[in-house]
Amino acid sequence: MLCSRGKPSVGLGHLTFLQERTEKMKKTLVLLAIVAGMLSVVADSGNGSIYYVPTSTTIVDGDTFCGGGACTSADTIIIRGGARGDLLFRDFNGNGSYITITNENKSPDSRVVITNDGSAGWGVLSLSNCKYVDLRGNNDGDITYGIKVINTLGRPGGVWPYGESDHIKISYIEIAFDNATAGSGIHIGDASLSSSWIFDTFEIHHNYIHGTGYAGMYLGMNYPLDNDNPYIANFSVHDNIMEDLGSYGMTLKGVHETSGVCLIYNNVIKRTGLVYTATVGEKRNGIKTHYYYGSTYANVYGNWIEATKGAGLVIGDGDHQVHNNILVNCGTENNSAYGHGIRVDEHATSDIDDNIIIQPTRYGVYHAWGTGSVNVDRNLIGDPGIGCVENDPILVEGTGANANICHADVASFGFNVWSDDGDYSNDDFTIGGTGTAHILTEAMGETVTMNDFTPTLVAGDTVVISPSRTSAITLSNIIGSPGSWITFTNPSDAQITIADASSAIGQMRISGCRYIRLLGNNYSSETYGIRLNGVWIGGCLGVVNTKDIEIAYIEAYNASHVGIGMSQCWAPWACVDTEIMENVTIHHNYIHDVGGEGMYLGKSSRTNAPKFRDVQIYNNRIENCGWDGIQLGQTIGENNNIYNNTLKNIGHGGTNIHCWSTGVHQTAPCPGQWFGIVTNPENYGVNIYRNYVQDVHFTAISTHFDSDGPVDIYDNVVWNAGYRGISVQSGIGLSTVINNTVVSSVRGISTRNGDTTGEVRYNLVIANSSGGISSDYSTQNDNRTQSSIATENFVNAATGDFRLTTTSPAKDAGIGTGYSTVDFDGNTRPHDSAPDIGAYEYYNPGELADLNNDGEVNLEDFAVLASYWMNEDVCSPPDWCGGVDFDMSGTIDLLDLATFVESWLWQ
Repeated sequence: MLCSRGKPSVGLGHLTFLQERTEKMKKTLVLLAIVAGMLSVVADSGNGSIYYVPTSTTIVDGDTFCGGGACTSADTIIIRGGARGDLLFRDFNGNGSYITITNENKSPDSRVVITNDGSAGWGVLSLSNCKYVDLRGNNDGDITYGIKVINTLGRPGGVWPYGESDHIKISYIEIAFDNATAGSGIHIGDASLSSSWIFDTFEIHHNYIHGTGYAGMYLGMNYPLDNDNPYIANFSVHDNIMEDLGSYGMTLKGVHETSGVCLIYNNVIKRTGLVYTATVGEKRNGIKTHYYYGSTYANVYGNWIEATKGAGLVIGDGDHQVHNNILVNCGTENNSAYGHGIRVDEHATSDIDDNIIIQPTRYGVYHAWGTGSVNVDRNLIGDPGIGCVENDPILVEGTGANANICHADVASFGFNVWSDDGDYSNDDFTIGGTGTAHILTEAMGETVTMNDFTPTLVAGDTVVISPSRTSAITLSNIIGSPGSWITFTNPSDAQITIADASSAIGQMRISGCRYIRLLGNNYSSETYGIRLNGVWIGGCLGVVNTKDIEIAYIEAYNASHVGIGMSQCWAPWACVDTEIMENVTIHHNYIHDVGGEGMYLGKSSRTNAPKFRDVQIYNNRIENCGWDGIQLGQTIGENNNIYNNTLKNIGHGGTNIHCWSTGVHQTAPCPGQWFGIVTNPENYGVNIYRNYVQDVHFTAISTHFDSDGPVDIYDNVVWNAGYRGISVQSGIGLSTVINNTVVSSVRGISTRNGDTTGEVRYNLVIANSSGGISSDYSTQNDNRTQSSIATENFVNAATGDFRLTTTSPAKDAGIGTGYSTVDFDGNTRPHDSAPDIGAYEYYNPGELADLNNDGEVNLEDFAVLASYWMNEDVCSPPDWCGGVDFDMSGTIDLLDLATFVESWLWQ
C-alpha cells in the first residue's frame, strides 16, 4: 500500500487550476436559493429514516431495528434523552457510508445518560460487529457532550467497540468513572478474535474522559503477532480531554503493517497514574505508542500532557514523529525508568523535534532500552530534575540551528506567561509577540530585519506588505519560534505587486530565516495576493540558508531565471554539504513565463550540496518555463513529497539565458534542463504522485543522474513528453512506478542502470511512438501498453481528459496486488471487483455524490452533506467525512457543495 506522509489534496488533472474553481463557484452561487429550499425540506422531512431508541431498550439490532429491516447509511438512530442502563448496538453496517447514532435534539435539552447495570454488552455503551458507524453526541448544539457514560460496576470499557468492527467514529461523549472503578474510558480490542482481524479506520475525537480506574483510552492489544491477537490500523485520535486517570492517558498499540500513519494530536491529558500500583511507573504514562509492525508509525503532535506519574510520552517500535507537544511536570513518581518527559525504548527510530518539556522529574528525553536511532532536535527543556537529554548514543542531538535549548530556570526562555507555582493552567509557553501586526512600507530599505520594525518584530507577529511597496525586498534573519511563526502577507483588501526593474538579484529574497511564512491569501478577492514580476532581469523569489518555511499563494512570473529557488547559499560553489534545510512547504503558487526553472531546490551535483528534509511541494500551477518545471536535489529522510501539481509547456527554451550544459547563452532548449519534475543527485525518500504534466520538451518525470532512492512515482498523468514520460535512473533501490497514465510521449516508462529491485505495475502507457515500457525491474505486472489512443475510450483524450469510461479496456483490468489505494482524483481504489490500470479509477460521476449508497443523489444525500457543513478542519484521511469532503480540504464548503450539485438527482 502506498501512503504519503501528510494530508493529500484534490488532484487537478485535466481541469485548469483557476477555471475549475471559478465555474464551480458560479454554479454554486446560482443554486444557493435552491439549496436553502432543500434545507427546509430536509428539516421537515419527518421521521422517515430516523429511528428512536427508547430509554427502556438495552440491545439495538442493526439487522432489524430500522422499520423491521436492516439499517442503512440513509438512516439516523436517535437515542432518547434521559437516564438509562447499558446500551448495546450490534450488527450495524453502513456498507461504505456511515450510519449516524446520536443524541436527541429537543427543548428543553435532554442529555443521554447511560449508567451501567450489567444488562448488555462488554462496555457501558458497546458496539459489537459494527461497521461504518458514526457515534456522536453533538446533535443538540446547546450541549457539548450530549451523551454521558457512567461506569460504576467495573466494566473494562466505558465505550467499547468489539467483535468484527471497523470504520467507527466516536465523538462528543463524556465518559465518567469514580477512580475506584476499574476500566478504561474507550477500549478497543477483542481477545476472542485472532490476528487475522484488523480494527481498521477509527476516528476518536472531542470526547471528555475523566476519573477512570485504568486508562483514558486503551486502543489495541499487546503483541498481536506473537499472541494471535487482532491488530488495529489507521487510527486518528484528536481533540480529546482526558484527566484524573487511574493508569495511562492513552495507549495505542498493535498496529498492522498495512496501516497508514496513525495520528495522535491536539489532545489534553492531565493527571495520570492515580490508581494503578501493580508496576511502578510503567503503566502511568501520558501517551504510549508501541508494537508497530512493518513501516507503520505514529505522528504525535500538538498535545498538552501534564502531571503524569509515569513518563509524559513513551515511544517504541516505529519511526514515530513526535513534535510540537507541550509536556509539563511529567514523571512525578520519580521512577528511574519512567520519571521523564519523553522515554524512548523498543527499537524506535524516531524524530523528537520542537517539543516544550517543562520540569520533568528526571530527564527531558531518556533512552531506556533497545536499538535504533532517534533524532532529538530543537526541543526546549526547562528545569529538568537530572538533565535535558540523556547522554546515550541512541539519542542523536541536533547541533547549530537544530540544537536543543536547556535552561535550569524556565524564566530564561522568555515565555509570554510563566509563574513557577505548580499551576500550569495560566502559563503561556509561546515566546515573544502575541500576533502584533506591522507594516512593511516602501520607505523601508531593501534589506529588512526584525529590528527595522517599531516595536521590534518578535515571534508570533504578522507583517503586512504595503500595496505601495513595489521595490525588491530581502528578509534577513527573521526568526520566529516553533509555536509562533512570523507571517509576511498582503493586505486584507489589496493585491500587491513587486516589480523592481533595478534589482538584478530578484524581486524577493529570504535569507537566514526560520519559522517564517510568506502567504498571499489575505485578500479573499484574489487567489494570489502577492505577485512577483521578474521584469526579465533575474528571478522572482530566492530563499537561502532558511528552514521551517511556508510559501503559498504567490504568483511568480516574467522572470529571466527561476520562479522560486532555494539553496543553502547564493553562490553554488560556496555551499557546504553538512547543512540541512528542513520543513519546507511550498503550495498553491502560480509560476509562469520564466526563462529558467519554475522551482529549483538544491543543486544539480553532489559537490558542496546542502541537504533537504521534510519537503512538501503541492497544488502548484507551473506553466511556460524555459527549463525544468520542478527540480529537487539532495533530500534525506522519507517525508519528501511532490504531489497535486499541474505543469504545462516545460523545457522548451525561448529565453536568451546562460545554458550550463553548453556554456553559452541561447534561446534553444538547454540540454539537461528540460524536465517536468526531476530529482537530482543524492535524493532519498521522495514520493511523486497525482501530478499532471503536459507538453514537456524532454522527460516529464525523472529521477535524474545518480539518485540514491527509493523514489515512489504513482498516480501521475503525463501527456506529450518529447522523450520519456517517466524515467528512473542510476541506482534507485526499491523504487516503484505504479498506476501512472502516460500518453503520446516518445517513450513511455524507462527504468535503467542495473537496479532490479523496483516495481513497475498498473501503468497505462498509450500511443508512445518509440516504445511503451523498458525496465530492468524484476517486478512488472498489470501494465497496459497500446499504440492507439482510440482503443482506450477515454472521456476526452483530445483535451487531456484521460479518465476512464465504462467501455475503457483498462477498467477492472488489474488482477494482482500492489496497486495504489487512492487514484489521481483522491478516490478509493479499487472501486469495483478489481483495480483499474492507470492513474484514474473509474467512478460514475454521480456515484461520488451518492453519499448513502442507495443508487441516487437526493435529499437524503444532501442531509449527509449538511450535517458537516462549514465545520472547519473536521475531515481527515482516510474517510474524509464519509466522502463528503470531495476536495479533501478538511472542511465541507462551497466547493464541495458545487461538486455535489453537479450530480444532483443522479440515479
